Amino acid sequence: MEEVESQDDTWEYKNLAWYQEQQTHSLFCVRFNHLDPHLSNVFATVGAARATVYRCGPGNIVHILQAFKDQHEDEEYYVCEWSQHPATKEPWLLVAGKHGVLNVVNCMSGQLEASLCGHGSAINDIAVHPFHPHIVATASKDHTIRVWNLHVGRPVLICQGDGSHVNEILSLDWRVVGKEWTLVSAGMDSCVKIWDFSPHLPLITDSEDWTDPEAAYPVRLVTFPIFTAQVHGGLQYVDCVRWVGDLVLSKSVDNKALLWRADLASHNPRGIEDGRFTVVQTLKLEVCDRVWWLRFGLDGRCARLAIGTRKGNTLLYDLEGGVDEGAVAKIVTVQE
Repeated sequence: MEEVESQDDTWEYKNLAWYQEQQTHSLFCVRFNHLDPHLSNVFATVGAARATVYRCGPGNIVHILQAFKDQHEDEEYYVCEWSQHPATKEPWLLVAGKHGVLNVVNCMSGQLEASLCGHGSAINDIAVHPFHPHIVATASKDHTIRVWNLHVGRPVLICQGDGSHVNEILSLDWRVVGKEWTLVSAGMDSCVKIWDFSPHLPLITDSEDWTDPEAAYPVRLVTFPIFTAQVHGGLQYVDCVRWVGDLVLSKSVDNKALLWRADLASHNPRGIEDGRFTVVQTLKLEVCDRVWWLRFGLDGRCARLAIGTRKGNTLLYDLEGGVDEGAVAKIVTVQE
């Protein structure tokens, strides 16, 4: 049972259904399938060594469609995302976690398509390209970002080197405008970095036709981002970051989320020194501090933000308000 506290009726939400897994493990991620309109009521959860796929049915009833368990009992999945086969459009569920392996599950056949290895430690986040969902970026505890082509099952780019993160990377997000492909990343080193992959598009395109299974694809190392800044200060790690148009929304562990604009023209070409940025809006969070790796979510228009709290409630924010604001609505969990 839930109560909704709201400023007006445009922000009122009603609890339609809930489901509690019988497993005793924590759930670290839930994702709806936004790639296929016919599967928009399908979502997946991950926790421990298990991934489960559900469908929201008529009468607000939640049905289990599939459940997958890793062969390694000590695996712990941290993140899941939806992708699809580039030709058949069959839904792929991507899951990854402690072992640093990106598993690709074909939810149409129920079979494991691939287990992609390469990271030296845990995978903390997965970012699927918005227009080419078989192009996927992964963020790792090993301080690197890998960009994979799932169609050929190989990495094509690795972000690593002098300008990269110096601690584990927690969050990623794509922004694609025509042939401008950029990725924003954030992590435990307090830095937010913006990477420009536009110069590497020919390499990514060439990977589509790679057919030699015996030879390693010529992976390219991307050493420097085009922007780096400690937006939240030098002592706070940044655990969630998203593009909002050409602005960046990021949060740390200080009960604040910042919407800001990077001045890319101010940055040096090697992407090491801090660049200039302008904070556009500050969202005042509540009871969101002292929580490890607390993600937020955005709606499709990037107009509303939702984030959970340490008390198990959900806060909703209006990104179109244009001023520094607290929560517009709060979904309060009532304990029976």
